[in-house]
Amino acid sequence: MLQSKRFSCAKNCGYKDRDMAFSPDGKYLAVSRRYNRFSENIYLVNISNRSTTQLTFGEEDIVGLSWHPDGREIVYATVRAGNRHGFILNIKKKTTQELHLTGFSYPSFAKKSKQLFYQQRIENEDIASLELNNTIASSPFPVIQSNFNHFSPDYDEKHDRFVYVSNESGFNELWSAKPDGSERKQLTQLKQDIRFPKWSRDGRQIAFLSSLGESKGDSIYIYSSDSHKLALLNSPFFQHNRPSWSWDGSKIISAIYSKEFTDLFSIEISNGNTKRLTFDGGRYGIMTSDKAMLYTKLKRGLWQKNIDTTQAPIEVVDGKDFTTRYAWTYNKNGVYFHKEFNDHDQIIFFDFNKQATVPLMRLPLHSFASSNSLAFISSQNKLFYTRSSFPQTDIKMVANSPLFE
Repeated sequence: MLQSKRFSCAKNCGYKDRDMAFSPDGKYLAVSRRYNRFSENIYLVNISNRSTTQLTFGEEDIVGLSWHPDGREIVYATVRAGNRHGFILNIKKKTTQELHLTGFSYPSFAKKSKQLFYQQRIENEDIASLELNNTIASSPFPVIQSNFNHFSPDYDEKHDRFVYVSNESGFNELWSAKPDGSERKQLTQLKQDIRFPKWSRDGRQIAFLSSLGESKGDSIYIYSSDSHKLALLNSPFFQHNRPSWSWDGSKIISAIYSKEFTDLFSIEISNGNTKRLTFDGGRYGIMTSDKAMLYTKLKRGLWQKNIDTTQAPIEVVDGKDFTTRYAWTYNKNGVYFHKEFNDHDQIIFFDFNKQATVPLMRLPLHSFASSNSLAFISSQNKLFYTRSSFPQTDIKMVANSPLFE
C-alpha cells in the first residue's frame, strides 16, 4: 500500500504553497508560493530530485495556473492593484505574454480540444459612510465611488480629511479627500502596492504598509503631511502587519511575524529600537493613552493591557460578540466594530460606560470588506468603511487562439 508523503514545506519555511498543477508528462509540478501579502510567484519543481526554478518575479497574488497540453507553456492569472490579468509563460524561454482578457482568473485547459476555460471575475470596492443615531433610518451613502477601487479609509479631525488607498493611477497609491469625497489628492507615487494607512494622533504623519519591490519582505512607510515627503521606517524586522501609532507619535506599533511567534511590537521612528508589547498573539493595537492599548489577537475578543507592566491583559469585549481582528475603531466612549452573521453583516457599538453592546445597523452579507478598516468622524457622527460590491463572475472559453499554436 502506497503511503502519502508531504510535498510542501512544513516548518520554518518562510512561505506557503497555495496552488499547483502537474505537467502533462507528470515530471514537473508548477507551484505558487506566497511569502507575504505582497509576494507570491510560480516555481517549477522537478518531482524526481526536488530541484526548483523560479518562473515568475514581482507578482503578489496568483489566482490560478494551468499547463498547456503540449507541456511547453503555463497559463496563469494574477491580481495587480485589484485587477486580474492573464499571462502565457513559455517555460523554456522564460518569457511571458499578456492575454488581455478582462477579469481573467483560474484557467483550465481541456486536454483533447486544447480549449482554455477561465473564470472572469470583476470586483469593486468603494468607500461608504453610515450616519449613526439618525431620526430617519438611512442606508449607506457612497463617498468615493467609481470604476476604480477605493478602500481602507482613516480620518483625521485636525485636517478634516481622510486618507485611503486607490488604484485610480494604475497602482494602489495613497490618496486623501474631504469627508464628502471632494478635493481628492494623490499623495504618493510609489508605483507599488500599499495598504492600511493610519494617521498619527497629532495629524502630522501617516503610516502605511508596502512592498519592497522584488524583495520577499515588506516595510512601513511614513508620509509627512507637513513636508509631503516619504520616509522608510528603520525597522529590523522583515515582515510587518498593518501599522498604528504610539500615543505621542514617536513609535510605530505593528504585529511582527517571526518563525517562533507573531506579536505586537513598538518600533521607535528615530532609531529603530523595538519593544515587544504582547505575548499572546497580538495582531492589531490602538493606544488609548500613553500606556493603555486596546488590541486584538489570534483568539477572538477585544483586549486591553498596560504596555509598561507585565500584568495580564483584560478582555474588554467578549469573543462571542467581538469576532473581527481589524474592522474596528476606538472612540473615547467605546468601540465600533463589524460582525458577520450567517445571513447578514452588522455594525455594533460597545459602550464603555454601560458595558454593553448596541447593534447599530444591518447590512447585506459580504457587503462589508471585513479585512479593511473602520473610521469614525465624531463631528458628523458617521462611520466610514470599505464597501464590497457583489462581484460579477462568469465562466468563459477561449478557442483556437493563435497564442497557443
